[in-house]
Amino acid sequence: MCFFLQGLNQFITRYSGLFGKGKAKDIDEDSEGDRVELTEQDKHANHWGWYVTLDILSNKDREKWDYFLNMNIVAFLNYLAFVKDRNKWQ
Repeated sequence: MCFFLQGLNQFITRYSGLFGKGKAKDIDEDSEGDRVELTEQDKHANHWGWYVTLDILSNKDREKWDYFLNMNIVAFLNYLAFVKDRNKWQ
């Protein structure tokens, strides 16, 4: 169990840009620490979590979800980090 938790902490540290801190349902903080209301899109993403991620990666094709679900975890997280970074610059 200790090995698992140590490995989990390494993933969270290495891929810190992918994992949020856990937010209140309808309220978030901006970069200055001010409270702001979440958009409907953000609320949807918070509610559905990884389903949204799979939907985005598969270009809304449910038949491709198994491909991503069966990927090696490191390959999956690297690809997810790449997509997130790419979308930030587009």
